Amino acid sequence: MKLTSCLVFLGLFLGVAAQAVGATLSAQGEGAPRLYFTSGSITIAGTGALLVSHNAKIVFDGTQKTAPTAKPGKLAGRDADGYNNFTGAATISGEHFSVGMYATGISIKADGAGYAILFGTGTYTVGTGSTDTVKSTDGKWTLAPWDKGGDKKLDQKTIMITFGAPAASDNPLTPTPPPTTTGTSTAPPPAGSVAFDGTLTATGTGTDAPRLYLTKGSVTFTGKGPLLVSHGATVTFADGKTFTAKPGKLAGKDMDAYNDFNGTATVTGENFAAGMYGDGIAISATGTGTAILYGTGTYTTKTGNGNWTPAPWAKK
Repeated sequence: MKLTSCLVFLGLFLGVAAQAVGATLSAQGEGAPRLYFTSGSITIAGTGALLVSHNAKIVFDGTQKTAPTAKPGKLAGRDADGYNNFTGAATISGEHFSVGMYATGISIKADGAGYAILFGTGTYTVGTGSTDTVKSTDGKWTLAPWDKGGDKKLDQKTIMITFGAPAASDNPLTPTPPPTTTGTSTAPPPAGSVAFDGTLTATGTGTDAPRLYLTKGSVTFTGKGPLLVSHGATVTFADGKTFTAKPGKLAGKDMDAYNDFNGTATVTGENFAAGMYGDGIAISATGTGTAILYGTGTYTTKTGNGNWTPAPWAKK
């Protein structure tokens, strides 16, 4: 399988060290496994991209010539530390953390309580004891929807593997409500969100991750970096440029990802979402919606001006 498809947009965050014993999961294969722990630890090896929740504890096995450097990445639509040229093994532990890989020659040994989605080709075994002496489940990995021969309409719930007794809140398939644009929700809006009815213009001055949710209208992005767009929206690239859409995630939702985007693109439609990750992004939106402007920069609407909000995953 190709290692170049959706490295940036594989996405979850939360965690800190603690370990729960009670079940084990071991697996071997190649592809894109994702594991979501309530608590526990995992030793994972392979050659490719490794993604880890920000506050999980990670220890590398020392076989790397230079210490791996974390870069911004995505796991199940959420921001994570990405080690894109990883080779070797690492042990990760904590609470409420997640780990993913997009690689060949993968070996997994997990101990604790959590959920796993094993995309690719390979085998796995779930054991009921911490020493894995009792085998309770054996199975095979599942081809990813983006792989040749994969089920494009795959319901991930049907392939979810549970080990131990994880908390339901750590299940990555638990639905989360999207940001509202009407102001009728009693829940507080996400930090950094800006509601607009008319126009919104914004300019980022750092490494930014703006997300816009429009009831109806259009938004134009200018910049360089991955661009994500709802499946039903229309995308028009300026200057006759074309970019290939690949599977991606934005806030946990499936999207078309233009990972090599560089230039200007206008997205139009109804009830759609669009986002971007890059440096110095410029945005011009017309319509009704909500913007979550993570990064550094300024914005203007017809009701006022303001600053972008530092992302929750940004280092303090």
